Amino acid sequence: MGKSHPQFALTFDDGPHPVDTLQLLEVLDKHQVKATFFWLGENLEKNAALVQAAARAGHQVALHGWTHRPFPLLGTRQLQKDLERTRDLLTDITGIQAADLRDVRPPYGAVVPATLRSLKEWDYRTVLVSSIPLHWVQSIKATVKQVMQHAQGGMILDLHEGQPMGPRIAKITDALLPELKAREFDFVTVDEMWREQDASVGIARV
Repeated sequence: MGKSHPQFALTFDDGPHPVDTLQLLEVLDKHQVKATFFWLGENLEKNAALVQAAARAGHQVALHGWTHRPFPLLGTRQLQKDLERTRDLLTDITGIQAADLRDVRPPYGAVVPATLRSLKEWDYRTVLVSSIPLHWVQSIKATVKQVMQHAQGGMILDLHEGQPMGPRIAKITDALLPELKAREFDFVTVDEMWREQDASVGIARV
């Protein structure tokens, strides 16, 4: 039996973005790493080709809401409508069935018990994070150092595309992945982490 490596999920929020997403896909392909993209519905249609490219490459596409408004500030009906609208558009663009687009990351990680109950009732899976490095206010070197200080098996790392946080995100990812690979992590999507580790660290099952 082969050696078991600790799992690590690399995730990105707030896209798709015409520059950041393209550069990220190139870097991920270079390192042969699969990631999970939590995308905003309002950004999907104008970046449909990149959405299709990400799905074809084996990355997981997931939901971050229609806009970046915190879920608790939306009424229940509006939240349900926004998520359905985002999921339906992802299905139209990628061909992925709606039933397979279940993972949702609330903007800012903002949830209240009522939000969690609703997401569960609608058969979504709420995905939180283990670590969010301050990559929008610090250097690439400092970001890599911050991630590596906390890197561990079962970790879900959250990085961001788009202005003002994303312009260096591909360079950060390119510098970070060799460091993580040296730790012999097994890079997985969030969906794979659900299936293989039954809701490991950083995923909220409620």
